[in-house]
Amino acid sequence: MEDSSMLSLNTWDDAILIFGMALAWESLFQAFASVLTHVFGKSKLSELGPSYAVAFTHATLVTLRGIMHYRDFWNAPADKALVYSNEEPWGSAGRAVEFTCRIFLAWLFSDLYHVLKSFPKLGSWDTIAHHIVFIWCCFMAAGYRLVPYGFAWLILGEASSLPLNIRWFLINTGHGSSKAMKLTNIAFAVSFLAVRGLLYGRGLFHLLFNVEIIMAQPHVPPSVAFGLVSVIVAGFLLNIFWMRRIFQIALGTRKSKSVRKA
Repeated sequence: MEDSSMLSLNTWDDAILIFGMALAWESLFQAFASVLTHVFGKSKLSELGPSYAVAFTHATLVTLRGIMHYRDFWNAPADKALVYSNEEPWGSAGRAVEFTCRIFLAWLFSDLYHVLKSFPKLGSWDTIAHHIVFIWCCFMAAGYRLVPYGFAWLILGEASSLPLNIRWFLINTGHGSSKAMKLTNIAFAVSFLAVRGLLYGRGLFHLLFNVEIIMAQPHVPPSVAFGLVSVIVAGFLLNIFWMRRIFQIALGTRKSKSVRKA
């Protein structure tokens, strides 16, 4: 029988590891700040640009790791995809997901610090709520050994953050009406549809079709299982709501504005 105890995400060792990773993100932030200040002086680019540069780096890293996780769990039986297993090859694949989850958590804490420090320049209450909800989801999913495959297709949503962060730099370097901007808007719309529409939708269908596996776990409080699934469903509905606006921007039928990184 599988060990149903909680994973080690709530231990001091993990707290120290996540804190160390957050310091690494902060060090990268300071490096970008130094470069941007040297190139552009004291400006919006040097003040806010480091946050977007770190977000781009983070999105690149977790997208690459997300592709690996998605491949590892693509053909997994539903019970292995929805609940962490010690059985190989799902055990090693699950531990790799855990490590990426720590990277993501560390970035969320680091970015949340800068959002609060510069409030509301990097984002308002919606950004703060977004980060807090995802921090809760990460702790609940990893802590109660749930949805390793779900983490894979959810983290791949960061792929659409890559053109989103590029467009911020284009706007703030005076290239908001350039051909590069138009191509970036199209790339953003296409990537958003691919990873936050189609891929997310497919994963959500798999999750809901097999949701009884999660609900039947004796070590998972019903409130946690219901809350986690509800947040994932709400995320998909929010993506659908945003999609119309994003395609209007890509097609040039809506005025483009500097959008906060997702």
